[in-house]
Amino acid sequence: MGKRRSLQEHKALSKGPVSAQERLQAQLQTFVQQKKYRQALDRFKQIRQTHPDIQISPSEAEIWILQGRQEFNQKNYRQAGSSFRQALNLGLAGEAHYWVAKSLLALGQFDEALTEIRTAFESKVLPKEYAGCYLKLLFHQGDSATVTELISKQTKRFLMPQVHWARGMLALQAKDFKEALAHFQKMGRPATPGDSPSAWIAYTHQQAGNWAQAGSHLGIRSPKAFSMFQFSPTFPKHPAMQRLAVMQAVGTKQPFSDVLDLDQKDLPQRDIVLCLDLLQSIDAQDFSRAGDVLFELGHPCRAFPELNELYEPVLRMAGEQCLKDGDLDATEILWAEALSLFPFNPQLAYKLQHIYDENESYRDRERLLNRLIEWLKQEAKKNPQDWPEPRLPRIQTNLLCKLADNFMAMRQPEKAFKTVQEAERIFPASPEIKGRKGLKIRIQEGAKQAIPMLTQALEEGCTHPEVYEALLNCLNDIGDRAALKTIQQRFGQKFGDMGTGLEFELPAWVEVLATQNYRVFEQLSLEKTDKDPALQACRIFAKAADGDLKNNRITLDQSQAKKGWDILLQAQPSQSQISVLQAIILSMELFAKRKKGLAALMDDYRNQLIALSDDYLEAKEANIVLSVVKGLTIERLRPMLQIYLASATQPGTALAKIQLQARKFVQTDLLKSFIEDALRREPQNPQLLLAKATLFPLESKDYTQFREQGFELARRLQDAQALQAFREEEAFQAGFMAQDIFPDLMNFGRSGGPDMDAILRKLAQKMFGKDVPPAVLELMLPELKRMMANEMSGFDDDEDDDFFGMDPFGFGAPFGPPPSRPKKGSRRRR
Repeated sequence: MGKRRSLQEHKALSKGPVSAQERLQAQLQTFVQQKKYRQALDRFKQIRQTHPDIQISPSEAEIWILQGRQEFNQKNYRQAGSSFRQALNLGLAGEAHYWVAKSLLALGQFDEALTEIRTAFESKVLPKEYAGCYLKLLFHQGDSATVTELISKQTKRFLMPQVHWARGMLALQAKDFKEALAHFQKMGRPATPGDSPSAWIAYTHQQAGNWAQAGSHLGIRSPKAFSMFQFSPTFPKHPAMQRLAVMQAVGTKQPFSDVLDLDQKDLPQRDIVLCLDLLQSIDAQDFSRAGDVLFELGHPCRAFPELNELYEPVLRMAGEQCLKDGDLDATEILWAEALSLFPFNPQLAYKLQHIYDENESYRDRERLLNRLIEWLKQEAKKNPQDWPEPRLPRIQTNLLCKLADNFMAMRQPEKAFKTVQEAERIFPASPEIKGRKGLKIRIQEGAKQAIPMLTQALEEGCTHPEVYEALLNCLNDIGDRAALKTIQQRFGQKFGDMGTGLEFELPAWVEVLATQNYRVFEQLSLEKTDKDPALQACRIFAKAADGDLKNNRITLDQSQAKKGWDILLQAQPSQSQISVLQAIILSMELFAKRKKGLAALMDDYRNQLIALSDDYLEAKEANIVLSVVKGLTIERLRPMLQIYLASATQPGTALAKIQLQARKFVQTDLLKSFIEDALRREPQNPQLLLAKATLFPLESKDYTQFREQGFELARRLQDAQALQAFREEEAFQAGFMAQDIFPDLMNFGRSGGPDMDAILRKLAQKMFGKDVPPAVLELMLPELKRMMANEMSGFDDDEDDDFFGMDPFGFGAPFGPPPSRPKKGSRRRR
């Protein structure tokens, strides 16, 4: 410390002695640098009194200007005007006149501002650089005649950018937009301090109705359909440009968030912009955005009290929209805000407690459930006629059961048990009570003892998912697979259980073609007894093939196949021909060697399918699917796909359907750019998420991630069509992966049995990844054999099929359905 002081002293001494004048000057400049202008003015007066003859910098007038600008920025316009007049009285012309007039304008005193500038102009004390202010004030007051006279007779008193600006404004008044643009483009520099020539060009385009050109000058880009690139938004910074951006949004109905940085706190007239944004969002039924704007405006809204009536309904609808989009966090915030600001809404509170459960906001849920229970008691006392038996006890019991579930999630079982007992005293016959008692029996006594009570609860209408999950787990624990399947079939659909879809079967012709393996295709086609015409088309192909199999393709006797196919098609009505033509074309596409005449034969049947497209939408869809399977170039595929999607009521779902059909016959990512672009528009479409999953191999992490994400969304939304798509995908996946692991499945009986070691190696690789070292695989084989033997020892002959559907090893093997993700915290409650 001493060393540092000595260095500083040495440095000070090296500069020589400091005079009193220099010291006072330094203090003055320090105040100015710190923007302490009042102290600077006081110090200036002290210096002037003690040293009246010295030059002081900055001058007193300059300090008054700085003080005034600080007050102006703080919106203290009256005080700012007084400070600027002090500078004016001290002889600082030009800039002082400009700021005095600007302060008067901010106070709404337009005539006074014009008089101030006119006096300075006519007395010739207004510098040229501020002369444009005079022209602008004249236009503002509607005196264009004086402007015309000034720029024609006293042109030299103005800078050329000011003259061009005035001529541009005169042309605008005459609606000569071309002439106005020509003058504004010649400005080059601002007409007044802080002006923007580009703003006047953009304004002219807006007045002419050229919104695209105006947006270009404002730096606003409109998103393009099917764009594969996303750009970070750029927003105008200049206040005038920002005001024009507001006009742009209103004129084009573009979202305000696309043209302005609404997070900018000093945005000009920000409350008005937010109000317009709110009304635009409501008009577009974008309630999620409307809810965000309400939070920005605050409650109560003092700027626009009329908006206060919109708060509660908009917050409710915004929460509903966020819930539909899968944004549960936003739903929680919006609904909680609505409940906190307005009279208690029990229906909204009941929905919110479900959201708290999903988000694991257990403390908030406990408080809300207790509030609902207390509200119900008070209402029943106040209006007993509205709460007759058994309505009141049933609702009370359900609320208490949910409170008990919440205590279990918070790991407070004693409180949970006491709450269930309280509910039982109110309504002992409630199936919800029986369900919770079954859960308690499972915890305290075991799976076997809990099964009767859990089953009875579901049969009587218990709606708690934990009861269903617990019953499945109990049946699995005791190994009763038949009963487990029965429970899934009886109750699974009600709880969105993917397991109920295991009985789903693909159409026979799709199943045989989806094997993508000719030997399996041939044997299934010939052995199946199904009389489906499309399967018969596959059978005709197999019978017309010679035995020379190479690279999964055979030589087709085209004349024999064509004869059989034509007879088959003639016997079918038009609509039934669609699946037959698909089977014919796919058989050749997947399994026929490329011999002379084959392309023409395929084109013949393809043209027949196209001819049906005018009458049947599924024919148009089938044609696009076949184009994807064929691997048509994206340039050729794009036009037909865009036309098809443009006519669809749900383009995203229609696109997903195309991908999900095509992937049954070929692993392809041809539609990747379309699917990703559609997901940007519909990020919460379960079928699009499943379609994206199928862009990746079945064993990949990406496939699993997007499939499970889509399934969980479909389950939560109870989207029946999406759940059906997942069942179809599961049926395909189970068959395809079983065939992949057991490639000689059809030849077991002929070859004397499969190579079990090879099968188990492949199964282990599927479960644990292809990078498992061979030495590790060999060590795993004995244990896998032992586990298989243990699982199969109790199977009867007629139960062998269960081996392929029930994942005997318990590793989450690829045959089983994607695990339905439990509700947040449900694992903890079990």
